[in-house]
Amino acid sequence: MDQVIATAVVAVVAIAGWWVVNAQQRRAVRRNMRIEYLLSAYRQLERVTNREPTKEHGRAIEEAVADVYLLGTPKQVELVADFAKNFAQAGGADLNNLLMDLRKSLRRELLLEDDDSNSVSLRIEDKS
Repeated sequence: MDQVIATAVVAVVAIAGWWVVNAQQRRAVRRNMRIEYLLSAYRQLERVTNREPTKEHGRAIEEAVADVYLLGTPKQVELVADFAKNFAQAGGADLNNLLMDLRKSLRRELLLEDDDSNSVSLRIEDKS
C-alpha cells in the first residue's frame, strides 16, 4: 500500500513539474514573439520619422500600427490609436510619444537600464 501511495505521489509531482515547465516555456515564447514584433514596429516607425513619405513608408506605418495595436500595452494602444486618427485627419502626425513609450517598454522587457534621454533620429540624405 505504501508503495502505491509513493508511486502516486511521484506521478503527481512529475505531472505538476511538467505542467509548470510547459507553462513557463509557453510564456517565454509569447514574450519573445511580442518583443520581436514590437521591436520591428519600433524600427519601422523610427525609419519613417522625419522623412518624405513614400508608398513603402506607408506600408511600414500600417504594419507597425497593426502590430502595436495588437501587442502593445494599453498605453501604447492608446498612443497608436491617437497617432492613426491624427494621421488620417491631417496626413501626418507626431510619433515621438509612441516611439519613446515603445523604447522604454522594450528596454524594460530586455532588462536594460532605464534611459529617459530625448529621442534622436539620424537622417542622411542621398545626394547622388
